[in-house]
This record gives sequence, C-alpha cells and structure tokens, in this order.
Amino acid sequence: MAGIYTLLALSRTSVVVILGTHVCQTALVVTNDSDLAYPLEVVQTFGVRVILVNPFLQARHGAAGLRRIPVYRRLQLQEHHRRESQLPDPVLTAQGRSLVRPDTWT
Repeated sequence: MAGIYTLLALSRTSVVVILGTHVCQTALVVTNDSDLAYPLEVVQTFGVRVILVNPFLQARHGAAGLRRIPVYRRLQLQEHHRRESQLPDPVLTAQGRSLVRPDTWT
C-alpha cells in the first residue's frame, strides 16, 4: 500500500530523519525505550502525530522517559494481542528445520 512504511530497530537519529522528512502524518511506535523519548518529541514539532504502544502487558513497566512526553495517543498491549499474534508451533523453515516456541511464550 502506498504511504505505509514499516520501520524496525530505529536509532534515535533515524527516527528524526525519517519521520521529520514528512513521509508520514502519523507514526505508530511500539517501544519501551526511553532513548526514543526526545526524538519522538522532536518529530512531533514537524507535525507528525505519534501513537505510542507499550509492548509490556503491565502498564507499570512503561519507561518513565516515555510516560513524560505528550503524544497523540497511548495504547497498551493486552494479553489477547499477544495470544492472537503467536506463530504456529512449530514453524518449519525453507531448509526444513523445525523452530519450536519456548514454553514461556505460550
């Protein structure tokens, strides 16, 4: 789809550079990394709306640095999100190798 970007493992600098170039109007950021607090504040000055998703199931585990910044919207990952997003167990690779989900992931 045009206009949809998937950005993984962003550094602080790349957040500002990518989102500050007006490639999107809204950024959905799934992180609990306080190092991204300032870059997320900066990109909002460019008019980018930030929706921040805490990937931890308990809100109290949210990084303090991220809790202090104003964002367009905050979302909390829920247990059903994690449960409904599991890959099949096992997963077979193209080479025929079987990857088994650790018991702690269920």
